[in-house]
Amino acid sequence: MSKRFRKVMALMAGIIVWLAGAFPQNGLDLMVDLFRAAQIHPLRAICVAIGMLLVIYALWDSILGMFGIQTRKHVEANVREWLDAFRFSVKREQNENAHFEFIATPEMGGSLVIGNYKHQLDRYIIVHGRVALSDTDKRMFDGLSREEQTALAGSLSIYLSRSRASFKIDLNTNEINIQRRVPITNELTEHVLVTAIEDFVNARLGTVNALIMMLTAARGEQKVPSTHPPHISAAKQIQPQQESNQQKN
Repeated sequence: MSKRFRKVMALMAGIIVWLAGAFPQNGLDLMVDLFRAAQIHPLRAICVAIGMLLVIYALWDSILGMFGIQTRKHVEANVREWLDAFRFSVKREQNENAHFEFIATPEMGGSLVIGNYKHQLDRYIIVHGRVALSDTDKRMFDGLSREEQTALAGSLSIYLSRSRASFKIDLNTNEINIQRRVPITNELTEHVLVTAIEDFVNARLGTVNALIMMLTAARGEQKVPSTHPPHISAAKQIQPQQESNQQKN
C-alpha cells in the first residue's frame, strides 16, 4: 500500500471521526444510521459511496496539498507563479514528452528552458539551454585538428566542472548543452528554483566568457580575424536527459 493511499484513507477516516465528534448530540447517531441504512438498502450505500468519491475527486489536489504532496498541477502552477514574480517573459510550449515546458526570458539576458519531462528524470525540474559557436568561429574550430579540438573541449570542461550545472560538449555540432536539475520535493520553493536558475545563468555566462578567451587564443595562432561572440539559446529541441556528462544537483 503506497504512502499516498494510506494518507488519503487516513483523511477519510479522520473526516468520519470528526463528524461524529463535531456533533456530540447526534453525530454518533448519524454514523450509526448511515451504516444501518447501508445494510438495509445497498443502493443507498452505493449512492453514498459514489458521492464521497466525487467529493474526494473534486478536492483531490487540495487534499494532497494538505499533506504536502506535490502534484504536477501544483508544481507547474508554482513554477509559473515564481517566474512571473521575477518578471520573466514566459511562453508555455506544447511538448508531448513534457508534463510542462516553459521558455523563460528575463528582462536582461538570454532565454532558457524550464520543464518537467515524462520519460526520464520526471521527479526533477530541469533548467537548460545551450551555447553555440558563430558561423565564423565554427569554421575556424572545424579547421583545428582533432587533438586541438579535444584540448579546447577539455579546458572548457575543467571550467564547467566547477559550476553547479551539468553539461555536455558536442564537438560535432560545436554546441555546449547546459542544465541544472531541481528535485521535486516538499522543499521545492521559490528560493530553490531561483537559485537553480542563477546557477544555470552563471554557468552559461562563464561558458561564453571562457569560449571567447579560448577562441581568441586560437584565432591568434591561426591569424583569423575576430568575429561575433558565441550564441546562446534556449535549445528547446534538446531533450534534457541527453545533456549530462557531469551531474550536480
